[in-house]
Amino acid sequence: MTQISDVDIIALLGLEEKLSPGEIDEMLDTLSKEIWFRVLNESLPLYLDKDELEKLTKATIDKGLDETLSYIKENLPRINIQFMFLETTQVVKKEFVVEYIKDWRNGFQNKKYSEEFKENARLIFVNCLNQTLKLVEKNQWEKDKIEKLIKEAIRQEYVMKK
Repeated sequence: MTQISDVDIIALLGLEEKLSPGEIDEMLDTLSKEIWFRVLNESLPLYLDKDELEKLTKATIDKGLDETLSYIKENLPRINIQFMFLETTQVVKKEFVVEYIKDWRNGFQNKKYSEEFKENARLIFVNCLNQTLKLVEKNQWEKDKIEKLIKEAIRQEYVMKK
């Protein structure tokens, strides 16, 4: 089974059809910053004693990410920063996908349409997103199945907006 770390969330959620390249870059940059923030401020402190944490902070306080990673690799070789990064990436990506789908679904879930075909489209749309959420929340990253559900949701969203 595919892991979320292997999943391209832009393609999975069909965001290339909804967002401009600049918006996608901004979103990916925000996710990257969130991942590194959590690694450095939540995961890493669990494995360092107080003295090591103080030394790390003093040595890297005005440094960028590359310098901080170099310092960790050179001075704290027992720390597997790559593992922490992958583990945190999985958590952040999953949170993002779940929140994105919930927001998308909630935008249409409670609307009522007078035209029958639009109401049917809304029901199919919500059902597709509910099925996708179930897969994601259970960590079942069946890429083909999720992409199919998302594409169907996008089609139904288009019908509702007509």
